[in-house]
This record gives sequence, structure tokens and C-alpha cells, in this order.
Amino acid sequence: MSNQEMKIGLSPVSLALVATLAGLLLWLPMAEWIVPGLIRDGWNGEGVEVLNRFFASRSSKKSLGYYQDLWVNLKNAIYGGFLAYAVLLFQVRKRIENQSLQIALILLSGLFLTMTILWGPRQDYVAHMKIWEMIRSGDDPWWIQPDSGIILNAYGPLFNLLAWPAMISTLAPKTIFAFSYLFYCIYLISKSIKRRSGFWMTCWCFSPFFWLEIAFYGHFDVLVALMSAGAFILKENGMERKSGLWLGLGFLLKFIPIIFLPFLVFDRCRDHKLHFRLLVSCVITMFTGMAMAWMIWGESSFRPLLFASSRGSSLISFWRFIKGAHSPIAMLYQPVPDLDFMATPVLLLVLAGVWLFYMKFHLSAHTGSLIAMLAVLIFYRVGFLQYQMVFFLILPIWFLNHMTLIKQNKLLKWALLLYFMWISFFDLFDNAVGGIIGLNRPYGAAEEWAGLPQLVLGGLLMIALLRTGNMKERLPAELYHQNAPMKKVK
Repeated sequence: MSNQEMKIGLSPVSLALVATLAGLLLWLPMAEWIVPGLIRDGWNGEGVEVLNRFFASRSSKKSLGYYQDLWVNLKNAIYGGFLAYAVLLFQVRKRIENQSLQIALILLSGLFLTMTILWGPRQDYVAHMKIWEMIRSGDDPWWIQPDSGIILNAYGPLFNLLAWPAMISTLAPKTIFAFSYLFYCIYLISKSIKRRSGFWMTCWCFSPFFWLEIAFYGHFDVLVALMSAGAFILKENGMERKSGLWLGLGFLLKFIPIIFLPFLVFDRCRDHKLHFRLLVSCVITMFTGMAMAWMIWGESSFRPLLFASSRGSSLISFWRFIKGAHSPIAMLYQPVPDLDFMATPVLLLVLAGVWLFYMKFHLSAHTGSLIAMLAVLIFYRVGFLQYQMVFFLILPIWFLNHMTLIKQNKLLKWALLLYFMWISFFDLFDNAVGGIIGLNRPYGAAEEWAGLPQLVLGGLLMIALLRTGNMKERLPAELYHQNAPMKKVK
């Protein structure tokens, strides 16, 4: 065997694949025969003493079938984790040649998938499980809770399809979220290596925000973000119909990607033509999806659209701050009026202003989309932290395509850094204190001021991005906008 063959055979990815296969072979008998027997014997008081005591203290509350179902869910989720990890390893071998980055991705991806499963269902994911159960039983997926009048499911019809992988394991959708994200990370890192920023992109992809929002909470916003990012990538490669399809699918998951459509259709920086194929593809996808939902579930399919425009302000939204105890209005007027009714008109006005600026200064479609998304994150009534996922996952593609522009703009660099640090810090804080939304929360007062730093730092980043329109005049065109198609399509 040649030295080159030995080097390939002993590569980190090959060793990881062998270890994965060995782990799966060890897991199979344990999952199918050993552990089920331990559970049954422990329930009957005939097994290991620790398990005997555990089940004896809980037998009056839960049945044996309950614990057997828990084990089946975990067992199947781990099978899925092995499969997902093997696919990711092949992607690492295909896309990443740097051995140090290979080792980092092998370890980080494995840990990310492992913790995704072990952390189990939490927060919104528990409600998702209830929704998927209702869908499989044939009930209304957009059921209104009688005690609060709130729609349990505030998402698009494509979200309902996750009910079927959840039949295999309640953790299967969460594993899909993590796998999809890691697949995207490998893609980003492979692209960033060419620009000598592979290490920094790896740090970005595995920063605390993503561990918390995807691996811990299992928020499905990551799928919405990835479909949006996919739309931008496909358009850059000249595949307009596929770009429109992905954007439409993102809309059918959670509606917000619709704000990107005008920017992708009227990309004034690259050309002055209407991207008609992208527009038609996206509109057909959205219309077909909503029409199919209406045929299956009726008018309740449209409840989330109304709910999105009528929810009360919360968490880091500007509107939650402006009606809170620290609002500047409080110094002039008591009690502070609830201005939530102004949220939708103001947001539409801000988006219109962004559009006019975009058209005047011929910003790139990606830049205009980021600014529009920031406007939503600041001025939408609901300031949940998982909404930041869409912004943070389309940002790396923009970063890779505008590196020269960023280097020329210190304000933009600092604004990006401060905004990401603020969101990550507040997300970790909210998790550490058990959440700040709700009655009698120990740190509930934090919600009174959280919208202020969001307004200041988000506004600073918006201004920095808007200023790139002026910077375009001071930079050569090839340096201002580096996102030429990666492959030419005739």
C-alpha cells in the first residue's frame, strides 16, 4: 500500500466512520434486547435494585407502557442520529480538505447531534408534539385554546408535515433540524476556506446561540432560515425557478420569507431586469401550498396570518419597551398607553422606506433583505429570540459575498459584532433564569427594558447596512459586490 493510500485510509473522517459503525453495532443489541428487558424487570421489581426503587416510586403515576414508549422514542432518535452523523461525515470528507477543520467538525457535529437528542423536548417543542399528535388524529391543526383564545399552531401548512417523522420518534423532527443546520454549516465552512476564514466561520456556526436555539430548544425556525438562505444561494447560481421554490416553501413554513421576494425579484445591483421566473415559481408554490391546506383543513389554515398581526408585544420588541415601565412616555403620561395597534402600520412604513432606499442606491438583494429582516426583528410586535435565526443564517452568505466591503467599513464590523453579542447574551440570560415572560417570574422586570438595546443595536446595524449604498460610490464595482454566480448557467 502506498503512503498516499495509507494517509487516505487513516484520515480523521474514515476513523470517525468506523467508530460510528462500531457504535451502531454495539447500540443495536442494547437498544432492542437489553434495555427493554431491564425496564420490564425493574417495573416488576425483579431487576437491578436502582431500577426497582425508581419504578416502585412512580408506578402509581405512570404505566409500564409510558416508560416503554419513552424508550422507543429515544432508541429511534439515536438510530436517526447515527444515520445523520454518517451523512455529515461523508459531506465533511467531500467538502473539507483541511485536516484540522475535519477533526473540529467531526467532534462538534457529533456533540451537537448527541446533545440535540439528550436534551429532549423543551419549551415550544412540547407544544409542537401536541400539534403533531392532533394532526395525526385528524383534528384541526390550528386549534384555538379555549382558556386563552390563542392559536396553538401559529405556523404555515408545511409545518404540519413534520407530524409524520414524529411518528417514528417524537425527537425525529428535532434531529432533522440539527442535521439540516450542520449540513449548512459544512457548506459555509467549505466556501469560507477559499477566502481564508474557515476558522472564524466554524466559530460562528458553533457559537452559543445556535446550540441553545437548535440543539436545546429545538426551534424549527432553523428550517425557515435554511430555505431562505437556499433561495439566495440558488439565485446566485442562476437557478431562479429553484430559488423561488425554496422561498415559497419557507413561506409555507412560517410566512416571514415573503419579505425577501421583492428584493430577489428586483435585484438592482446585479441587473435591472425583473426576475420573472423566480417570481412565478415562488407565487405558484405559495398559492398551491395554501390551496392544498384549505382543501384539507378548511378556513382554519388562514388563522395564523390573522394571528401574526394581532398578537400582543413581548420580550425584545420595540413595542414591548415603549409601553413598559422604562418607556420615555412614562415620564410624560401615566398610565402608559398600549401602542401595539400602531405596530403593523409602522412596520409597513419602515419596510417601505427600506425598499425606497434599496431602489435608489442599488443595494444588493442580499443587503436589502438583511435590512428588511432587521426592521421586522425590531418593529414586529413579538420579539421572540428564535426569530433571529433567519437573520443569522442568511448573514454568513452575505458576509462571504461582501468581505471587501466589510473590511472597508469599521462601523459595519462593530455593529455586526455588537448585535450578535447582544442577542447571544440575552438568549443565554433568558435560558439561565428559566425565562422572563410570565406571571411572577423572578427576572420578569428584564422584559421592561429589553426592547431598548434591541432598538439601539439593531438600529445601528440597519444604519451601517444602509450606508453601504454610499460606500458603493467609493469602491470599484467588483469590490463592492462579490457575489457573481459560482457557476454559469446558460
